[in-house]
Formats: sequence, C-alpha cells, structure tokens
Amino acid sequence: MPPHTMPNDEQVTRILEKIYAATLNDAFWPEALRAVGGLFGSEFAHFEVLDKKSGIPLYFQNEGADPAALQDYVDHYSAVSPRVAAGKWLAAGAVSCDYDFLTETEMDRDEFYVDFMQPQGYRYFVSANLINDAKTFGVFSVQRRIEQGHVSDGELALMRRLAPHLSQAVRIRMRLAAAESRGRAESFLFEKSATGVVFLGCDGAVQSLNPAAERMIADPGNGIDIRNARLAVAAGREAEAVDRLIARALAAATGTGFAAAGGLAISRPDALPLSLLAVPLPARSAAAGLGDGAGDALGVLMGAPVVALLLIDPSASAPVSEELLRALFGLTPAESRLARALLGGQTLGDYAEQAKIGIRTARTHLSNVLGKTGARNQIALVRLLGGLSYDI
Repeated sequence: MPPHTMPNDEQVTRILEKIYAATLNDAFWPEALRAVGGLFGSEFAHFEVLDKKSGIPLYFQNEGADPAALQDYVDHYSAVSPRVAAGKWLAAGAVSCDYDFLTETEMDRDEFYVDFMQPQGYRYFVSANLINDAKTFGVFSVQRRIEQGHVSDGELALMRRLAPHLSQAVRIRMRLAAAESRGRAESFLFEKSATGVVFLGCDGAVQSLNPAAERMIADPGNGIDIRNARLAVAAGREAEAVDRLIARALAAATGTGFAAAGGLAISRPDALPLSLLAVPLPARSAAAGLGDGAGDALGVLMGAPVVALLLIDPSASAPVSEELLRALFGLTPAESRLARALLGGQTLGDYAEQAKIGIRTARTHLSNVLGKTGARNQIALVRLLGGLSYDI
C-alpha cells in the first residue's frame, strides 16, 4: 500500500484481528507488527515496555530492524533516545511524532538520530503511548524511511484510531504472560511438594492430584483410595469423619456453608497418622475482572477446583539439606552433617563413631553449630532444626 493511501474500514478491521491474535501468544506479534507497519508504508514497527528510571527495555517486540542494531539499542541507544525521554511523560493513549519533540536541526545534531537511526535508513516515526504507570511506560512505534519524510496528518489520525486497540492488546498480553508465569510457578510447587495435594470440584469429585498424593494413595498401608472419583478412607478408619470434613469444605467453597479449613488425623497401624487438611480455595472474582461473586460462579461453571485436600505424612518428610543449613546459618559441611545426624536422633557419641572422628572433635563441631544457630543447647538445636520448612 503506498504511504499516502489511507486504509478503509475493512482493512483496519483485519489488522485489528491480527493485533488481538497476538495477545494469545508472542509468536503472533511479527505478523501483527508487519500488518500495522504496512498501513503506514513501513517495514519497521515495534513496541516496547521500558523501565522509567533507567530507560532500559523490559519487554520488546520488533519487526524489520537489524538484530545487531536492536542489540545496540538495548545496550546503549535507548538510554540516550530523546523519544524515550519524552515518552516517559506522555499519558497512555497519547499519539506523537518527531516534530512534537525536535526540529530538523536538532535531529541533525542528536546522537540517537545521527548514529543509530540514519545508518539504518530511517529518520522519522509515529507512535502511541500504550502504558504509563509509576514504574514503566510502553510505546508502539512505526519508523519511517528518510525518503518518506515526516508523518502526515492522516497518518497521525490513523495511529489515534489504532492506539486504543494496541493499548488493550498489550495490556491483555501482559496479564496473560503474568498468569502464565504464575501458572508455571504453581505447577512447579504442585509437582515437587512432599505434601500430597488433591483438588476437588464443586461436586466433590477428584480433579487432579500431585505425585506426592499419588504415592500416598498407592501405598496400601495408608488406607486411602479414590473410588468413583472420590477420596475414600478404609471402612472403620475415620471414613465418616473424612466425608464430613470434605462436605463442610465444599459447602464453604460454594457459598452454602460457613466452615473454614479443617483437618483430622488418619490413623495407620504401622506408622504415625497421616494429617488431612481440607481447604476451601479462595475466590477469584477480582482476577476474573467480574463483579462480586460473578467470577466464582463462572469458575464453578467451568469446572475450576473449589477445595484442596492436603495430605501430610510425617514419616515422609525430606531431611533438612546441607545446602539449607549452609544458607541459613553458615555451617560448614562437617557441621551440617553433625546437625543432620542429631536431628535424625543420633547421639553425639554415635555420630562420632559413625563419622570416625574423636568425641572432642564432635564436641567442637557441636559448639560451633550452637554458636552459629543461636541455640542454647542440643535440645534447643533439634527443636530449631525440626521447625524448618523443607517441604520441597
């Protein structure tokens, strides 16, 4: 499309479809950027989110620039760009171009224009500020070749038309990216935790469980099972109490009851009891962007879990690691081994014999451990280390 030809409504609608498709996945941005740049007769379009204090790009999507030039921009030129300096103060939705900040003479003297833009064959731009908050601002820009000259009034009007959609698309993408990051973190904790986690739907059916829960349920000595998609305890072993606990949690989660999280112990013939906690999951209506209660109803309708059952096996806890002891208290490897042995129930003499060290050496290690941890004696040390959280 020639630069002076303005697109019609159908063409703009097709471009907007590409922009909103990019909110779903970063892989769609190149096509969207090419499409928007084409509306202005340019092959060089990009958007970036920058740190307000440093001017450093935090997130960058580009189409049409040389990769080496982009690295130079990130490393140096973004910090000296007069466009970045001016963009910090523009409200979200504002549309701007070079003449809003600089004259032609000033461009000819500016490092960013002379050393960065012009060697690439570009000089002018038209942009829209998409985000402006206390810490960051985001800008979408279309670069214009030197021979194209300055942006026209019609192209400024076109950018004003696109700006609300570009702003919305970037905000959606950033929210989705944040949600994806949270999801990855939650998935890591879910998969790696030594605590068994079982998610229940609004009907009490098991929706998912983590590997720790799978191991506990697979162990016949624990007396728990999944029958007809429900968590069940062997008859005569707190079965009715477990059913009541789950029912109360479901009622609280779905708004028909008032009980908060509850728990009970599941006895085992040859081991310490399992602990079972039933936790109604918090509402997510605010995150869904809906009115009070609407997000909860939608979540239930879409089958979101409403209760988490936490299974804790005291005999399956992972031993406190030497790495954790070094990080928390600065213990040496020898001191860490002694501390772990005492936590595991060994006496100082037993440890010295096993480690093939003298009792005086063991006492020296113990004195060092007590000094570094602040524990007054061996009993206090075991209590301190036993209270550390090392579920993962």
